[in-house]
Formats: sequence, structure tokens, C-alpha cells
Amino acid sequence: MSLIKFKVINTEKSKFIAFISIITVILLLKILINNFINLPLHFDEAQYWDWSKNIAWGYFSKPPILPIFINFTTSICGDTENCLRSLSPVLYFFTTLIISYSIFNITNNYKKSFFGGLLFILMPGVTFSSLMISTDVPLLFFSSIICLIIIKLYLSQEKKLLYYLLFSIAVSLSILAKYATSYIFLSILISIFLHKKNRLIFVNTKFLISMLLILFLISPHILWNINNQFVTLTHTASNANLKQFNFNLYQGVFFLLSQAIHNLYLLHIS
Repeated sequence: MSLIKFKVINTEKSKFIAFISIITVILLLKILINNFINLPLHFDEAQYWDWSKNIAWGYFSKPPILPIFINFTTSICGDTENCLRSLSPVLYFFTTLIISYSIFNITNNYKKSFFGGLLFILMPGVTFSSLMISTDVPLLFFSSIICLIIIKLYLSQEKKLLYYLLFSIAVSLSILAKYATSYIFLSILISIFLHKKNRLIFVNTKFLISMLLILFLISPHILWNINNQFVTLTHTASNANLKQFNFNLYQGVFFLLSQAIHNLYLLHIS
């Protein structure tokens, strides 16, 4: 019996090593591709780089996390396009690990968790995004952490305060990366009405404490906006342009089908 258990553990360890090796090779390939194509910075990328030289709690069109990350990255490898963009594949590498671990928490299946991670890192959007630097990259990274914490809360019998504190930190950092994170509160609100177990997670004193902590953690950015005539919020609202929103069913269906066709093979294998 112990021999069988040892073989199972050894097999799962081999799968884990193979998974880490594959996504590491993908990471290195993306960094090499960035180095070889040597594209000049896009306007937005140049703007983020410029902001990174003057760290503040906010900027004209974006919150401060991406410039802070760029400042850290360029302090290590210099002010080159390749160095600047290397942040994207590195963050996607860690996002893949978090997604894979989240899937394992739900399924308790190594194969499904590894293929789920590969499914993410090989998506066309993620591959293309790895060749540039944008606020979507840290947004997805922190969002994956938020999802993992919610999964932990959902599966645990005891709703530990530590999870709620980590949730607050992850949400705050994600909001400071991109305001789109705020949609999570709408999702939470809907889930409370649809599922009793979600009410146990989100309707309690610990969650209220986490909400207050989020407000405290992002308060410097809020104060920066107040002192600068809410320039970031105004710009974001202008970009949304809801008055001219045009819903196109055909394009939406085409996008979903193209993504499904691309990912069907890996889903079938897993």
C-alpha cells in the first residue's frame, strides 16, 4: 500500500516538474521574442515609463501600480524596451501558477490544474499581451489572487480573518492597477442573492472589516484624485463612453466561438 502511495506521489511530482518546466520555457521564449522583435514603445507604454520616473498616488489616466512596477523593473535591468516589457511575461508566469493552484483547490486533480494553467498562458490574448506592457497585466495578476482567496473562503469551514485581510490587500492593489476591479463588487452582490453559501462569506463582520480596510488602503489615491479635480476618474468615465455604447451580437458571438475553438483541444485533453 505504501509503495502504491509512493508511486502516486512520485507521478504527481513528475507532472508538477513538467508543468513548471513548460511554463518556464514559455516565459523565456516570450522574453526572447521581445528581445528579437525590438519594437519601439507604443504611446501608452512610453507614458507609463515616463510616469514611472515620478512615482505618485495617481496619474492622468491610470492608477499608480503599473508605474511602480515599471520603476522596480527598470531599476533592475535598465530603461530599455525589452526590460520594460519583460514585466508582462513574468507577471503572466505567476498568474498561471495561481490559476493552476486555484483549479487544484476546486478539483483536487493535478492534471486538470496543469492543463487549466496551460490553457490560460497559451491564450492568444495573453500571448499577444506578453509583447507589451499594459494595466491589464497586473489587473489579471491581482484578480487571480482575489479569485484564489474567494475559493479558499468558499471551501473552508472556518472563515478565517486572515483570508479577509488578504482579500482586502489583493482588491486594493488590483483597484490601484485598474478600476475595472470594482466590477467584482457587483459580482459579489449578485452572488449573495443567488447562493446561500455566498451570504455566509460576504454578509458578516469580517467582510465589513475587509471593506473598510480596502477604503483605507486606497485612500491616498482617493485623496490624490480629490486634490487633482478627480482627473483619473473623469478620464476613465470618458473612456467608457456609455452614451455611445453600441451592442453588436455578431461580433460577440464570433469572439466567443473563436476563443472556444482555440481552447477546445486542451480542454478535451484535460
